[in-house]
Amino acid sequence: MRPEAIHDVPIPPARDMKRIGFLSTLVLALALAFSASALAASWKPPKQLTWYWQLRGTPKIEPVMATDIDGFDNGSAEVAKLHAAGQRAICYIDVGTSENWRSDFSKFPASVQGKTNGWPGEKWLNVADLTTLKPIMTARFQMCQAAGYDAVEPDNMDGFENSTGFSITAAQQATYDEWVAGEVHALECGQAGARCGVQRRQFVLCG
Repeated sequence: MRPEAIHDVPIPPARDMKRIGFLSTLVLALALAFSASALAASWKPPKQLTWYWQLRGTPKIEPVMATDIDGFDNGSAEVAKLHAAGQRAICYIDVGTSENWRSDFSKFPASVQGKTNGWPGEKWLNVADLTTLKPIMTARFQMCQAAGYDAVEPDNMDGFENSTGFSITAAQQATYDEWVAGEVHALECGQAGARCGVQRRQFVLCG
């Protein structure tokens, strides 16, 4: 789910979501660097992290500690630019909806795609079907790791609170969210999440 302050902005390919702000430790699930990172081997974000969020176009270099960008649209070259500027790079990945413009969209069978979440081209995923979703999401996290990102921002982790077309319980959502955290950390990746208090009220932070 995207921050309310920018809900009126169109989604890709016509989206332009940018933000400079602060993330507290309540907003961050423990962040550990990818082993492939050009920076230090381990990253533990400060209690207040200045950050910039941009999901469209060439990332700008802002005077912040970390920049959160689209993992599909930005590869190792853009990550390297952020690292050269002394910043951490956060990989935005949608884990709760399918997006029909993504290169791996065909991997989502119709059986796991539910109602639209209100954004063009997006449909809620049945997060209770871990067998289907695990290999798709693991491949996405590995893509982030290979590009050298320092952390992952998993989005749309609140399906159980929405009309998805599936009967997703809070427990099923928690199981999925915890799996996401575990899989990300198994790849020596960090996890950053906007609006953690809302999206992951059932989420057990790794630490």
